Amino acid sequence: MARPQDLKRQRADNCTEEERPQKKPRSTKTLWNYPPRYYDNLSKVWLTRLALRELDRRNSIAPQSKPSVRAGEYSRDLAEFARRGGPDLCHLRGVISANITAKDKNFEQHLHDYGIYLPDDLGPLALNTSEIRERLARERSSLSPSQFSNEQFKTFQGVNRSAVFENDIMAKVIPIISTKPQPDFFDGARIHEIDKAIRDDDQMYSLIIPSKHKNVPVANNLFLEVKRSDGSAAVMERQACYDGAYRARAMHSLQNYDEEKPVYDSNAHPFSSTYHNGQLYLYAHHATAPATSGGGPEYHVTMLDVYALLGTRERFIEGATAFRNARGLAKEHRDRLIRVANARARGASGQ
Repeated sequence: MARPQDLKRQRADNCTEEERPQKKPRSTKTLWNYPPRYYDNLSKVWLTRLALRELDRRNSIAPQSKPSVRAGEYSRDLAEFARRGGPDLCHLRGVISANITAKDKNFEQHLHDYGIYLPDDLGPLALNTSEIRERLARERSSLSPSQFSNEQFKTFQGVNRSAVFENDIMAKVIPIISTKPQPDFFDGARIHEIDKAIRDDDQMYSLIIPSKHKNVPVANNLFLEVKRSDGSAAVMERQACYDGAYRARAMHSLQNYDEEKPVYDSNAHPFSSTYHNGQLYLYAHHATAPATSGGGPEYHVTMLDVYALLGTRERFIEGATAFRNARGLAKEHRDRLIRVANARARGASGQ
């Protein structure tokens, strides 16, 4: 009696060409990459997989040059070079393990080239760093033992453990830390709080209004990035740095609205936070004057603190207190800068 696998083989052998199952064609969908000009403008290109993919693309469309020598005709110098082992490739070690991500090493290089610096760059701290840290440490009644017990802390630990995806973290974990987070978590003003003259200014509009939807907060100056436990903390930090620079530029534009010469006071007005595997990071962002004549402003990030929320209730209270206080302080900065800009706009229009 034939075994099942033998019967399958016999049936396959007896099939006509038309009856044979066809192999599924490979997808022709183009894989995402940065546009070519992104790489052209980098001061240094790191050999990540995305960069190598762009090199392959360019090589595939480049005109093919004819070989200068016929097969078998090699120069003596080239043969000697090959016998000695060829070029030194030690600097390429580890390239094969480069992470495939839109926020790879070249993204970090892109930030540097445009004057946006990470915490590791050890740039100047925000001038108001001490004041910010003092505000973050102020106690909150909503986190007193009677309002947030040990049992509630254990609930937080369990919820955090069961949150597998980033959406789970945003929906279940972050509300315990922050109370009533915004969708996608960024804090801003309502659009009607911004004077119409500012909203109608094309340059200001692109800086402070992220969406045409009237319910989306504007002039955002506090936001949160989250990653699941197996996500990349480095990618998250780069994204927070990039977002923070964008918000710092928006706050600086409000601060200097209708001024002939911009003032750089080195104070941080926007804040960012990242949450990854129980670790909560808090950052402040500020702008400084161009370092060179004709250059653009530079943007720096100050790491305020990092909190291990899962260890003890006391550490959770410390981190949650700092985050909630950061939201309140961000609102104070945002409201003040909007008042200043609105006053100038109304003064200019004669209202």
